Amino acid sequence: MFDSNVKETPVTFTIGSHQVIPGFENAVIGMKAGQTKIVNIPVDQAYGAYNLANIYVINRTGNLATMNLTLGGMLTYRDPSTNTMSAVKILNITPETVTIDANSPLAGQALTFTVQLVSIN
Repeated sequence: MFDSNVKETPVTFTIGSHQVIPGFENAVIGMKAGQTKIVNIPVDQAYGAYNLANIYVINRTGNLATMNLTLGGMLTYRDPSTNTMSAVKILNITPETVTIDANSPLAGQALTFTVQLVSIN
């Protein structure tokens, strides 16, 4: 188990809004309120294949030049084009560069969820 919201606020989303991974959205279609089921979500319906194109070597300039970075740690940044926060894994650190992995930590993995549909609005 990597995550659970049991005894917490249920995840809410609108079908077709792309707020959750496609396999999760597809899994709840046809469910009735109160129903529980186990769903297996293949890689292509989850976070996609691990993509080597999402590995970047960036220069340690600006804020990166003075940050205390940890190998294997996470680096959080704001995407100026969308004004959203994202986190990437630090793969390598040199005095001049940082190598980061922008893949989801779950990329390349099939997932299994136990889903309980609480309500439909």
